[in-house]
Amino acid sequence: MSGGDSRLQSNVIIGVFHQVLSLLINMVSKYAVRTYLGVEYLGLQTVFGNFCDIFTFAFMGIGTAMMYSLYRPLALGKRKEQAEIYQYYRRIYRILTVAVMSIGSAAVFLVLVVVHADIRVMEITGTYFLYLGSVLIYNRLFLEYYYIMADQKRYICCLVMSTVDGAALVFQVFVLKTAYNYSLFLLCVLVKNIITYFILHSYIKRRYSHLLQEEGMPGTAEQKEIRKNVKDLIIYRAGNVLVNSTDSIVISDLLSTATAGCYSNYMFVSMGIQSMISSFFDSILAKIGHSVSLDGRDKQYSDFLKLSAVNIMVNGITVIGFYWLVQDFISLWMGAEVLLDMKVPAIVALNLYLTGIRQTTAAYRQSAGLFQKVGYIVLGKGLLNLVLSYILGAVYGLMGILTATAVSSVITLYFYEPYMVYRYFGKSWKPEAVYQIVSGGLTYVILRIVGIPLQAMPAHSWFWLCIKGMLCLLLSLACFFLFGAVVSKIIKKLGEKQL
Repeated sequence: MSGGDSRLQSNVIIGVFHQVLSLLINMVSKYAVRTYLGVEYLGLQTVFGNFCDIFTFAFMGIGTAMMYSLYRPLALGKRKEQAEIYQYYRRIYRILTVAVMSIGSAAVFLVLVVVHADIRVMEITGTYFLYLGSVLIYNRLFLEYYYIMADQKRYICCLVMSTVDGAALVFQVFVLKTAYNYSLFLLCVLVKNIITYFILHSYIKRRYSHLLQEEGMPGTAEQKEIRKNVKDLIIYRAGNVLVNSTDSIVISDLLSTATAGCYSNYMFVSMGIQSMISSFFDSILAKIGHSVSLDGRDKQYSDFLKLSAVNIMVNGITVIGFYWLVQDFISLWMGAEVLLDMKVPAIVALNLYLTGIRQTTAAYRQSAGLFQKVGYIVLGKGLLNLVLSYILGAVYGLMGILTATAVSSVITLYFYEPYMVYRYFGKSWKPEAVYQIVSGGLTYVILRIVGIPLQAMPAHSWFWLCIKGMLCLLLSLACFFLFGAVVSKIIKKLGEKQL
C-alpha cells in the first residue's frame, strides 16, 4: 500500500472513530446538562452555540481557503512556499480573533433579549462570555488543524482531540453532578480547548519546523488571490451559518428557550449524522484536492461519478434511519417529555436529505476552488431562510420555522451548485438532473418499504432500539443494493457518454 493510500485509510477509519466518539461525548454532556440543570440550560447552551457560530463562521472559511492554497505546494514539496502561506494565514487568524472577540462581546445584549428562561441575567452574561472564550480558542486551533489536514494527516488531529475530549468529559460530568454549576462546566470546556490547541501547536513546531523558521510572505499576486478566496469563503460560510445556526435563536425568540432545547435534541442527532458523512468526505478532501492539482478533468470526472453513486446509498440510509429511529432514540436518551410532534423529524429528515445529497458536488466544488461562484448565492439562501423563519414562524410556529430552511435550500443552492461543478468538468448537467430525481424517488420509496415492519416494532429499551436499528440498516441496504445497481448503471452510462 502506498503512503498516500495508507494515510487515506487512516484518515477515514480514525476520522469516523473520532466522529462516533464525539457524538457519544456530546450525548453524555447534553444528558448531564439536562439531568442536573434542566431543559432551560440545554436551550441556553443551544442559543449560545448558535450565536457563536454566527460570529466565528469566518474561521472555517479561512481554513478551507488555506487548504486550497496549500494543496499544490504540499504535493510538490515546496517548503518555502508552504511557510509563506502558513505565516500569511496566521496573521489573518490573529486579526480575525480580535475582531470576533469584540463583536461577540458586544452581542451579549442581543443574547439577553433572545433568551426567555428562568435564569438570572448575571448568570446568562457570565456563562455566555465563558462559552465565547472557549469557542474562540477552539476556532483558533483550526490554523494548525487545516494545515495538518491539507497534508493528508487528519488522523493526527482526530487522535489528539478524541483523547482530550474523552478525558475532559469526566471532569465536566463530575462538576455538574457535585456542584450543579453551569459556569464551572463551561470552564472545563475552556481548559480542554486550550490544552488541545497547545498539543497541536507543539506538533506543528516539531513536525513542520520550517513553517516557523522560514520568513517571508507570498507574492503580491498570490496574496491577492488568497484574499479573494478568503472573502468568497467567508461569504459562503456566512450563508451556511444563517441556515444552520439561526433556527434555535428564532425558536427561543418566538416560542421559548425550553422549546429550543427540545428542538436541539433533534438537531444534535441530525448534525451528528451529517458530521459522520462529512468526516468521510473531509478524510478524502485533501486527496481530491491533490487530484485536482495533478490529474486531468476526465479522470476527476470519472471519480466524481463513482463517488456520487456511493453517496446516494449513504445519504439514503442515514435519512431513513433518522426518520424511523429518532423519536425512540430521544425518548430513551432524554425522556418522552421532551419529544416534539412527528412532523418535526419529518421536516428535519428532509433538510438532512437536501444537505447530504450534495456532499459529492460540495467536495469537488471546494477542492477545485470554485468559491467565488457560489458564495453570494449561499448568503442569499441564508438571508432568505432568516426572513422566512420569522414570517412562517409567526404564523405556523415551530413547523413554519423548520419549513423555511427546506424552502430556502431548494430555491437557491440545491440546483446551482451541481450545475457549477458540471461546468467545471465541461460536461452537461443531464446526469446530475437524473441523479437528483432518481435518488430522491428511490430514498422515499425505500423509506416507506422499510417503515412497514419498523412501525410495528416497540423500542422500550436500548436493546430493542439496537434491534430496530439493525433491521432498518439491513432492510435499507438490501433495498439500495437491489435498486441501486440499476441506478448506478444509469448514472454511469450518462456520464460515460460525455467522457
